[in-house]
Amino acid sequence: MTSPISVSDLVFNFAKACRLLVPVLDVAAVPWQEGKQYDSWERVEEALFRTLVCEVCEFEAHSSGKAVHFGRYGFDDHDLEANAKLVVVPKQDTAPWRYVRLATSHQPFDAVRCSREGQIHVFQLKEVDLRFILADQAGETVWSAVRLDL
Repeated sequence: MTSPISVSDLVFNFAKACRLLVPVLDVAAVPWQEGKQYDSWERVEEALFRTLVCEVCEFEAHSSGKAVHFGRYGFDDHDLEANAKLVVVPKQDTAPWRYVRLATSHQPFDAVRCSREGQIHVFQLKEVDLRFILADQAGETVWSAVRLDL
């Protein structure tokens, strides 16, 4: 049985999972705060992102017979081998931004860091919609919602 979920809700759930880890990370002295993050947190964050977001998007694309390769999580530069990405569409702007990683603004992981044409911007998660885009020889396929395989 499958159940639809928006790509935005996948990322909101990922952000919630990151927030729930904050007390555990603090006890273990793993820096998660903006500007202090390092390899330990980045490994945890990337594993959560791949499990909670990428794998669900990959399932959706595979059901259409499409191969998926997301680039490395958290890097501003575009992975030339990647054919899949998340884009952020601010509710006050129609031009999409490429999703880079979660960010912290007022509370842990309440924002998203994005890039577009060499610019970096941080938006509040509640002020954006997210989409999954897969590029192949036929062009781009855009999903605003995907199916959970239950």
